[in-house]
Amino acid sequence: MDKLQLMATYVQVLKSGSFSAAAGRLRVSRAVITKHVAKLEDVLGARLLNRTTRRLHATEIGVKYFEFCNKLLSEIAEAEADVASLQQKPAGDVRVAVPKAFGSLHMGEAVADFCRAYPQIGVSTSIIDVPLEPRTIFENGFDVTIRLSRPQDSSIVSRQVCKLTWVACASPGYLERLSSITKPSDLSQHNCLLHRKITAGGVWLLNGQGAATKIRVRGNLSSNSAMVLRAAALADAGVSVLPLYCVAADLADGRLVRILPEYVGHEDALFILFPHRRQPHRVRLFIEFIAERFRASAWSCTTLENDLVQNPVVRRRRKQVGNVP
Repeated sequence: MDKLQLMATYVQVLKSGSFSAAAGRLRVSRAVITKHVAKLEDVLGARLLNRTTRRLHATEIGVKYFEFCNKLLSEIAEAEADVASLQQKPAGDVRVAVPKAFGSLHMGEAVADFCRAYPQIGVSTSIIDVPLEPRTIFENGFDVTIRLSRPQDSSIVSRQVCKLTWVACASPGYLERLSSITKPSDLSQHNCLLHRKITAGGVWLLNGQGAATKIRVRGNLSSNSAMVLRAAALADAGVSVLPLYCVAADLADGRLVRILPEYVGHEDALFILFPHRRQPHRVRLFIEFIAERFRASAWSCTTLENDLVQNPVVRRRRKQVGNVP
């Protein structure tokens, strides 16, 4: 007798709560259920169930074996579903919710490339301006959402894609007319553009050289939008600490210059969230595509700095403003 069949019967007995209920769900006689469980106990050499005329419950060994069987059968069913889906041409729609700044900067080109690769799949991307709980997003019919911080709800499936680092930067125009910034304490003498997410009590926390340094800063502009502060920095308004996903291209082109490159500000990660592990084939394709697309991004300091030190435009700008030793 096939052991998987015995295991499936045993799992159904515990899930149903009785031999009779399991027989009804599996569409066999109660005698068959009894035979299967007895055979399984005989094969294992252990009692799995204690049963009386009124009550049925698993032994300690039976509970552990149920958990094993249930997990194994679920993985087999999932693998079979994957094989079946791969035989079909992926089609349908994927609904994606993304935060405003990140979505505006990066999702358009990424989604366009995905749609070229999978023309039968439609993608509906929505910008979520107000932060919503992932569960609320999924209850509103979305398949996937992207977050720029670690999710708190452990029941939601999350996949970390890459690190996200915030760095201090300013425009060459701003730096050329003011004193150079060679140590964190110099920032207190500059007009700082303050992001409310990372500025607590007028203090920036910078990590570098093996320690965390608190710098009291002040400035005439604060915002909860990285895009607003980026625009102000590009307009020579001051120094800001901004996420690399917003300013990596500006740093590479020399429109902004990284200040104190041995220090980093706030650090987090990019996550793809979805409501449960068993997703339709089209959704899994989208998740894999986006994860691969953003995994190699220059949004962590190590990746960015390795690129910038090789860039002659950036090196020239840094020398002009005193940011290269």
